[in-house]
Amino acid sequence: MDACQKQLQDLNDKQAAVSTATMSAIDQLIASLEETRSSLVTHSIDPATTASSLATITAKAKQHNTKLASNHKELTSSLSKYSKAVEKKFKTDLDSIWDPGAIDGKDAVVDKALTYHFIREGHFPVAQQLAADSGVNVPPEMFAGFEEMYHILSAMERGDLDPAVQWAALRRRQLEDRGSSLEFELRKLVFVRLLHNGQAKEALEYARSCFDRFRDQHLRGAS
Repeated sequence: MDACQKQLQDLNDKQAAVSTATMSAIDQLIASLEETRSSLVTHSIDPATTASSLATITAKAKQHNTKLASNHKELTSSLSKYSKAVEKKFKTDLDSIWDPGAIDGKDAVVDKALTYHFIREGHFPVAQQLAADSGVNVPPEMFAGFEEMYHILSAMERGDLDPAVQWAALRRRQLEDRGSSLEFELRKLVFVRLLHNGQAKEALEYARSCFDRFRDQHLRGAS
């Protein structure tokens, strides 16, 4: 287990470092946005100077976004190394468990396993038809839960984080009880995406409206 424990420790260290760097970057960006906004509001600035200030803040946002993307890549690499260490340690010898007669007379078990497999894979029409034909009883909430999950995943693939954020917000208490920072991480992604798209004003407004509630858990990232 030494190799696995080492990779897990490396992964934890990398995650902590990336989290600190991300929160620091958000702090700096919010401070820069507020400084620029204050300057534009309190001083009479010509259009050329205003354009220059906005270009500067946009460049800073892109610079931070590039750095954050690099940090995320390093974290993904650490996660991959840990996964490989676990796979190497816990190899499964399929020959030792293979038995052609293991499922003889267990049609109901096979039907249920297949139905649940199709649900987990998102093949809902197939799962519903198999359940109807075989008499497998599937809890309605199971279908609903996986359908919601695939709806969220589909939206995320299109770049829409709103369904995921809404899901996490509705389950805020349960997530907090588990020590999960999922909602904060999702909202942080929305904030960074706004900056990356050059929407500095919208990013500042979003940060002010969303991050205050996370002040106790993530002081640096929400201050």
